[in-house]
Amino acid sequence: MDCSNYVDLMTEYMEGDLSAPDQNLWEKHFNGCPNCKDFFRSFESSVELINYVKTEGCPQPVRQRLEKVLQDRLNLPIDG
Repeated sequence: MDCSNYVDLMTEYMEGDLSAPDQNLWEKHFNGCPNCKDFFRSFESSVELINYVKTEGCPQPVRQRLEKVLQDRLNLPIDG
């Protein structure tokens, strides 16, 4: 399997839904692959942030900055 296959299994791994052999394979790959390790940490942080915002709400200054960034992206000229 290549990294993309392990990324596809990441949510199942986090939820404990992998079989024992698949979990062992995932962990072996994860422990030997710095790229997957970095991606997993980023993914895990994103999930934690989403859960925080769901329960605590988004602070107004953060919401305003996010809205500005998204609006700026919408206004980018399309190449081609």
